[in-house]
Amino acid sequence: MLCSGCMLTLKEPYIHCVDCTPPIDFCLQCFAKGREFNNHLNSHSYEIKSISFVLFDSKWSAREELKLLDATEEYGFGNWSEISKKVETKSSEECERHYIKHYVEEPVASLPQFEVNREHCWRKPKTFEASDQPPRPDITKPDDTLFPVGYSAPRGDFIVEYDNFSELDVKDAEIDDSDELVTELNIAAADIYLTRLKDRQLRRRIVRDYGLLDIASTSALAYQYGRQERILRDDFRRFARLTNPDYHEKLTQSILYQKHLEQKITQLQEYRSVGLKFFRDVALYERLKNRRKLFKPKNVMFDEALLHAENPVACRVWLQRQMNGRKSYGMPNLPFLQRKPLTPLDLTGAPGAELLNEEEKKLCSSLRILPNSFLSYRNILERESAQCNGVKLRTARNLLKIDVNKTKRLHEFLLSHGYIKDQVK
Repeated sequence: MLCSGCMLTLKEPYIHCVDCTPPIDFCLQCFAKGREFNNHLNSHSYEIKSISFVLFDSKWSAREELKLLDATEEYGFGNWSEISKKVETKSSEECERHYIKHYVEEPVASLPQFEVNREHCWRKPKTFEASDQPPRPDITKPDDTLFPVGYSAPRGDFIVEYDNFSELDVKDAEIDDSDELVTELNIAAADIYLTRLKDRQLRRRIVRDYGLLDIASTSALAYQYGRQERILRDDFRRFARLTNPDYHEKLTQSILYQKHLEQKITQLQEYRSVGLKFFRDVALYERLKNRRKLFKPKNVMFDEALLHAENPVACRVWLQRQMNGRKSYGMPNLPFLQRKPLTPLDLTGAPGAELLNEEEKKLCSSLRILPNSFLSYRNILERESAQCNGVKLRTARNLLKIDVNKTKRLHEFLLSHGYIKDQVK
């Protein structure tokens, strides 16, 4: 038997496609690459074919059982030397003992029953049904909230269509064969209108085919998704118009399955990196890992202290941060470490710099304030000083709402140069 993809001899286990007609078989290499050929798609359902499992005896596989029965039929009962040559992997005594035990003295009425996996691989999208999806409203109890997408179930149409005013562009068109220019303009307007109708029909089809009419069911299903799946579905929604609902759902599930495999591989690599070789040790590792996370915050300060122990300056900075950030008692007072001065701002080419004198430019550069912002702050304080006969520092902070140190220096500068007056108590 040959592989339908690469035309090489099939070796067990191999893949059997059940959706193709007629059914085809292909090797694991073609299956792993997702190869598609003829009418076969890599999203088709499949079965794994292999006869390497055990039927009666743990030392005998199903393949050896078939060889034993074929050889017995060909060479006759009792010719165990020839039968063993046909089986190849068993001696004549083993063939005789196994055949007499399982086919003569203790025959099995029927072959063992194997469990069939009937799990659905894909979540099927909800399709439109005129009778049930969405339910028809009760005439005696009108409620617009049943149809939040503006859909009328009895009429089978939307109340407000997409691009609802597209007909306004062609309502005044007149047929006049005498003027070629008017005729061409009318034809162009009609073509534009038909294009907009196609867009409307496309959106109507997507809403129906993808089960978006029943907002309650769709929202409830989306609530069950994890964060990663919700983000992926939002990103893939733009491709819905290119495929049918079934293929779009399979594509989304395939990407999710790939993400799951990548996470599983990363987890297995982590287990291997720490020396784990058996899954029975994973539970103990995870318990110890979680316990370590609980105790880790208690050891952070000690680890940081060791990290800065060799550098006296870094050690003093770290101790000062601990004193300023936490309420500590019984620790000696440490000298306050000044901040590193900020780099002066380069005002070359900045908007509004030509309106400032040298002292104002120097102040803006040291405070890292743009010239336009400085002019705005100065106008605000000048206006307040004129109205209230002076400006206090507290009032300036409430008006400017910038860094308090910058406000203080700006207030002192404007006072010293006579732009504003200090309010008299």
